[in-house]
Amino acid sequence: MTNEEFQSLVLKQLKSLVDGQQEISSEVNNLKSDVDELKRGQQRIETRIENELVDKVRALFDDREVQNDKLDQISDKLTDIDDSITYVLAKVARHEAKLMGARRLPR
Repeated sequence: MTNEEFQSLVLKQLKSLVDGQQEISSEVNNLKSDVDELKRGQQRIETRIENELVDKVRALFDDREVQNDKLDQISDKLTDIDDSITYVLAKVARHEAKLMGARRLPR
């Protein structure tokens, strides 16, 4: 192999390496573009979640609070009714006792 043939072979190999490096660089740029597109898509999804789901969850918690308030009101009313029934039962028992006492007395 002559010096010129050797130089020609080295130049061909060098050109092949440069071409390969350019191809790799092009692929890296494509990957960067894909990553940027994925980041934009992720940002859209995050924004959608924040706008839609967070509001819906907040509404559910608000509704839960309203329901809890209503249940507390119902519980208070039931307590009042229970107290009233207890009072009425005590009064009826006193009246029955008076009636029974009145029946025992001779007339």
